[in-house]
Amino acid sequence: MAVQPVHIGSGDTSRRAVTAGDINGPAAWCSLSCATQSVLCAEGEIVVLRVAGEVDLRTVAVLRAALGEGLAAHPIYLLVDLAAMTFCCARGLELLTQTAHSTAGKATSFAVSGVSPQIARMWILGWDGDLPSRYRSTAAAMTAILGCQVRPDVAVCPTSSLDHNYWIPGGAS
Repeated sequence: MAVQPVHIGSGDTSRRAVTAGDINGPAAWCSLSCATQSVLCAEGEIVVLRVAGEVDLRTVAVLRAALGEGLAAHPIYLLVDLAAMTFCCARGLELLTQTAHSTAGKATSFAVSGVSPQIARMWILGWDGDLPSRYRSTAAAMTAILGCQVRPDVAVCPTSSLDHNYWIPGGAS
């Protein structure tokens, strides 16, 4: 399998998994894609990585490459949007958790958004509270990052018109 960048315009990049025998390049059958988007703010660059499809043993390398590319830009924040992720194997969850650990105490902050209740439950049961910061949606994350800098697991920014629904660990989603 190879990981191939696919440029989708305006500086954004998408990555797809491609098997060695695939002569047609990235195709609709690919089960995972990762697209990055940069947002500039007063403090620096925020990289939003949107993950769509299934993260499994065949495609975890795509996620690893996309995370590496996002961190290589040295953003102030790397936000991974998992709203369109339909499945994630334990290795994918471990990769996201390790990425959070590797950024801890460094210039880049890390969080995930849009985690489905099923994946959140598996993550909570398997990683015993040692998880990245999580937001209910990318809009909620951007509100917190750009606006009131609230903790992602407890507060709501009352001044923003964006989505305020934060996912509260152990609470209702």
